[in-house]
Amino acid sequence: MFAPDWTVSNIRIVGKTFTTAKNYTEGFLKSFHRGDNAAWQSKEGKELASSFRMYAAYSARAGVVTSGMWYAMTEAFSDEQPTMENLQDFWFGEQSGMLQLGGGESMVISKQIAEPIHWVQHPAHTLLNKGSVVPKTIMEGMFNKQWFSMKKGFPMGPAIVDPDGTYHYPKWILGKAVPIVTKPMFDTKLSWAEKLERTFTGFFGFPQYGEPGKYD
Repeated sequence: MFAPDWTVSNIRIVGKTFTTAKNYTEGFLKSFHRGDNAAWQSKEGKELASSFRMYAAYSARAGVVTSGMWYAMTEAFSDEQPTMENLQDFWFGEQSGMLQLGGGESMVISKQIAEPIHWVQHPAHTLLNKGSVVPKTIMEGMFNKQWFSMKKGFPMGPAIVDPDGTYHYPKWILGKAVPIVTKPMFDTKLSWAEKLERTFTGFFGFPQYGEPGKYD
């Protein structure tokens, strides 16, 4: 159903924050659902509490580390200041999980950590992103889009065939076959320096997006 990426990993982490893979006895489950304190004192209750602490600590640690990365990357690369307002926008804004570099460019800090927020903010868009390449390609052809976003509720993205008749079929088809990290190399709007930079940062997990200088 989903692309083999962070979706399954996040589902497991969130699920195991509140439960484990262990099969509990009927007696423990009844006691637990009644809210009996004795349930937590049992062996099964202690295992459940230990599992919760472990996965909750992982989630909290991931949030702190990602915020620290955002601060460091903002200081190093962004035109913006690492204020609390901008940190809130990084986590819960329209472009959550992305660092705004300025001039129309942005960089992803952590897709995995931001993904649960994306499911809440843009469920249709995220579902399409996680789907198989076959239905996505069919829909792109139907909408005349090389790729498209549903964040605004309707398909947005660059056309396969422009209104003046210029077509981009080779670029569109090639984008389905090459690794995603190499896609900047085929973007004609980027300089060679920008292509190499985006390929390099994308290889290490920090992909960049946007058109350089668009809003300068």
